[in-house]
Amino acid sequence: MRVKSRQTAVPFLVLCFVLAFAGAAFAAAFSDTGGHWAESRIAEWAQKGLVQGYPDGTFRPDGEVTRAEFVALTNRAFGVVKAGAAEAGFADVKPGDWFYEDVMAAKAAGYIAGYPDGTFMPDRNITRQEAAVILARLLGLQPDAGRAAGFADGGAVGAWAAGSVGAVAKAGLMVGMPDGTFMPLKGTTRAEAVVLLDRAVAYRPAGAIEGSVTLNGSAASGASVRVFAAGGYEVLKEAVTGSDGKFKVELPPGEYDVTAAAAADVAFAGGVKVASSRATGVSLALQPAAVISGVLKDRDGSSAVKNTAVLFTANPTFAARTDGEGKFTVPVLPNRTYTVRAYDPGKK
Repeated sequence: MRVKSRQTAVPFLVLCFVLAFAGAAFAAAFSDTGGHWAESRIAEWAQKGLVQGYPDGTFRPDGEVTRAEFVALTNRAFGVVKAGAAEAGFADVKPGDWFYEDVMAAKAAGYIAGYPDGTFMPDRNITRQEAAVILARLLGLQPDAGRAAGFADGGAVGAWAAGSVGAVAKAGLMVGMPDGTFMPLKGTTRAEAVVLLDRAVAYRPAGAIEGSVTLNGSAASGASVRVFAAGGYEVLKEAVTGSDGKFKVELPPGEYDVTAAAAADVAFAGGVKVASSRATGVSLALQPAAVISGVLKDRDGSSAVKNTAVLFTANPTFAARTDGEGKFTVPVLPNRTYTVRAYDPGKK
């Protein structure tokens, strides 16, 4: 579709996570993980020598992990160096314990602390909120107690752990249960520990695009801003500018295209690079658009297609959504040839 004029009418479109326990024996495959939800991740870590099973060939994926085991696993997963002959400083962690050096290393790294009575309780099963605190400290995540309060059982999360629970939830490292709870006091299984630490090792802090949209040199309030993968056409993030014309969207590291639209004006910035933990600034100046309006119909052309995304793609992509009658209006940059697509984001 070649768009030339400012106003173009289109009557219709038919679019067709190392468990090195004492006495454990390494196994490349385990007799009890076939069909388990974490089977592939456990197998990958076994192949890398990061997890070990038991002498009988099992992995026991649903067995719970102790605090000492979780620390040993975390140290290996993150490459935490053991701390030599320093004292661990816990009444129940002594030289000769299989976990002594790992606990010393974890304390030296600053990601664990004991209980008020001076103990570490190495043989106690680690709870989900304790695991959250460890990961949040290791990754330096920003506390988010408000996010923790959003779980159905947010009140059961310890005040000392709430910021960390919210932080790991926001980072996508730990998720709630199907019923909307977090279950902070629930123990962590071996399989869960593998998957959790695998996510944490691969985690890269999000960056952001923050910028401003102007029209004739003045702040453009209420402009729609959409972000796409560079050269892509699926909308990844959307925002609306404030009264100061500014916006901000958080994104994983990568390269993106950004469009802005307000009534009959549009703007575009391509190849915007986002790095971890950094915000990339973008200035978008709106210019007159060609405005396309139309009706999206089904393959037979007999029925209007409602509440569906309509995308006009060249580079950039401009997007709209059909209303209850299948109608849409979308401003685009003029004098470009566009490929037109339609899709329901909730379906294939």
